Amino acid sequence: TFRRYYLRKLDQGKPKPLVLNNIANKLLKIACTIIRNNTRYIKDYRSIHPMYLKNA
Repeated sequence: TFRRYYLRKLDQGKPKPLVLNNIANKLLKIACTIIRNNTRYIKDYRSIHPMYLKNA
């Protein structure tokens, strides 16, 4: 979740504005993809792309 990402990055010593900007960019990327593909947001979606399987 974005909250876990936010807290993890703050624990790593990243500045708060940087972390918030990263989250904003992630949300923008998701929104643009949903619009481009004309799909709905799926909260628990997991990619089956091999590049992302190692992080699952």
